[in-house]
Amino acid sequence: MENNPVLAICKYHVFPRCEDGMTIHRPEKFGGDVSYASYEALEADFVAGAMHPMDLKKACAEYMNEILAPVRETMG
Repeated sequence: MENNPVLAICKYHVFPRCEDGMTIHRPEKFGGDVSYASYEALEADFVAGAMHPMDLKKACAEYMNEILAPVRETMG
């Protein structure tokens, strides 16, 4: 999906740094947690409407916080 900055962050920053893929945490009433081993699977679900955009945004933010934590510690 073109021009989606959240998907771009997942593709170019989260997946290359997370060997275990990405898990989207959702309440059970919305299908529960879902894990993705590849960016392509995540994008396919998002494009198909199987994932709410806010769920993806929250997960992306959580992963970026983890990725940037060592930088913050060094700079702090």
